[in-house]
Amino acid sequence: MDMSLSYSKDPTSAFKDVGLSLLPQLTKIALTKVNDKNDILILTATSGDTGKAALEGFKDVDRTKKSWYSTLTTE
Repeated sequence: MDMSLSYSKDPTSAFKDVGLSLLPQLTKIALTKVNDKNDILILTATSGDTGKAALEGFKDVDRTKKSWYSTLTTE
């Protein structure tokens, strides 16, 4: 029986990964359909690194400003 553990940086089927892969795409579509010229602020606040990972999904979405805060960060 193989008892090895593996780690992947790729999205999984966990709820947060599915949502975080879909939301940036929906944001791109919404920005093309609305007549609002304001930027969108994506704000994440977590006790771990999930917030930073969430922002990574928005890196190619124009007109988004990103801010991340973690209670574990020392930055």
